[in-house]
Amino acid sequence: MSFVGKILIGVQVVLSILFMCAASAVFVQHTSWKQLADLRKAEFDRIEGEHANAIAELERKLTEVEAERDEQRNRADAVVGDNQTLNQQNDALTEEVNTLNQQLQRQTGIAEAKSNEAAFRQAEAEKVRVKNETLQETLDNQVEVNRGLRDEIRVKDIAYEELLAQYNEMLEENAFLTKVVRLNGLETDRSLVVDMAEPPPPVEGVVVGTRKDKTNRTNMAQISLGTDDGIAIGHILDVYRPDTGDGEGSRYLGRIRIVYATPDEAVGLVVEAAKNGIIEKGDNVSTKL
Repeated sequence: MSFVGKILIGVQVVLSILFMCAASAVFVQHTSWKQLADLRKAEFDRIEGEHANAIAELERKLTEVEAERDEQRNRADAVVGDNQTLNQQNDALTEEVNTLNQQLQRQTGIAEAKSNEAAFRQAEAEKVRVKNETLQETLDNQVEVNRGLRDEIRVKDIAYEELLAQYNEMLEENAFLTKVVRLNGLETDRSLVVDMAEPPPPVEGVVVGTRKDKTNRTNMAQISLGTDDGIAIGHILDVYRPDTGDGEGSRYLGRIRIVYATPDEAVGLVVEAAKNGIIEKGDNVSTKL
């Protein structure tokens, strides 16, 4: 047998001895525990019996106390019920008394209100009577005024009809006169018409600007004369070029009619143009030719 085998056999023997000792100890301990358990069980059974008896006694006493408590409670409930009934009766009587007092106060207030209302209505009736008399008097006066106004309106209606007839006649006459004026080639625009009783004063000025038409001929001329010089819309001025020493002498260039005027200047429309020249800046204008 090898050395290892001897060691294993020795270990096995030692373990067997140890297991035998452990088994003996367990057996001894198991026997002691069982005896102790039997003793404890007997003690527990005794205590449990005493506890059951005590509980039964307590339950009996509790039943007696609960019965007495219920009886006392029933008595108290009866007393409380009687008290509540009395309180309810007292509250009902108090409410009835209050209701009667309120009704009494209401009836007293109604009586006072009706008395005051009767006095107020009497005063109001008197005021209404006086007011009605005043209104009736005012109405009578207004009827007279309306009658007079109707008569006045009737008179004015007649006058209006007469004026309307005159106006229509004047419109017809104005239309006829306007037609006659246009047929004779006269101006109808008031802004361009000059009072013929006031001809332009004898003044002379200079052309300060011109505007030409598509044919390169002057159709508008601005001059150095204005309303401060007596020039007015509708005035006719002659345009000429003075002798410049070229041997041609003075030349007449045409006429312009004033269509716009300011205090210092005026603008004229060329209404007559000479064939021997074109109006240009620097030419002279005059009302004396």
